[in-house]
Amino acid sequence: IWAQLGQANEAIGLTEKALACFLVAWRLSPNDYNILLGAARIYNKINQPDNAINMAKKALDINFTAEASWEYARACISLNRSAEAKKALEKVIQSDSSNTIANRELGNIYYAEGVWVKAIPLLKKMYGSAQDGAVAYKIGKAYVEIGVADSALKYLKESIGKGGPADASLDLARAYYEQKNYREALVNYERVAQAKLTADDYFKIGLSREKTQDNSNALVAFEKAVALYGNSRSNDAVLARARLGKGMLKENRFDKALEQFSFIVSVDSKGIIVPDIYFLLADAQQGVGDKQKAIKSLESAIALNTRNVEAYA
Repeated sequence: IWAQLGQANEAIGLTEKALACFLVAWRLSPNDYNILLGAARIYNKINQPDNAINMAKKALDINFTAEASWEYARACISLNRSAEAKKALEKVIQSDSSNTIANRELGNIYYAEGVWVKAIPLLKKMYGSAQDGAVAYKIGKAYVEIGVADSALKYLKESIGKGGPADASLDLARAYYEQKNYREALVNYERVAQAKLTADDYFKIGLSREKTQDNSNALVAFEKAVALYGNSRSNDAVLARARLGKGMLKENRFDKALEQFSFIVSVDSKGIIVPDIYFLLADAQQGVGDKQKAIKSLESAIALNTRNVEAYA
């Protein structure tokens, strides 16, 4: 009877009376699933997530249903406990894939965790019901992260058109770069505040400028990339140093080029990342007047590849 009274009061919006009825019913029947679920539901309605989560957990222990999972997830979301909410939301969507709020919250959790493949379909469902620029941005960025440039461009453009986050231009630039549309990549990079650009971004800007025959500005970008990479030994960091060093050689800045090539040799002594590194090193050494070291560098090139005719020449 008390449970029925609780449901009746809930139906007409008397939440406090409904809660009182459910709590009386719970004391009389502490293991009744429907009573526990009703109490959890009311606690969520009156914004008491700590109590809601306890009741929902008790209900789940008795019967792991989508309804109880939803109340548990709602409480977890209010308490910023996304990891716990995830399993419950998955259960909700498994039972009711049209639950917009569950799709949104689980999609946001996957997005925050970088689980892009799982985030995309859920975010797209949310976007279908309310075409919001912020959601379009998340979808576009997720596509950038998994390397699907065409879809990324579509959603990032929509995000910008709908007043989405400023970062949309940055991710749009990255998407255009992956598509090898270097001019459009540069156009969008120009719209981004320099403070938001990473070493990888400056490396891509440099390569894009090379592709568009803007070699002097490419060198500026490579210098910024190398400064941000610091002592990183990643492939792109090493390649950025190689590009920078080559540009310096062309400008007869041999001492600066030598710094770049010497670093590369210290991390890529077998020329796996930069196959011609010993030739570049020799050119820089010869440029600063150190012919003996240049000869040794060419000998190293021969040792790596005895068929290297250029070194003998």
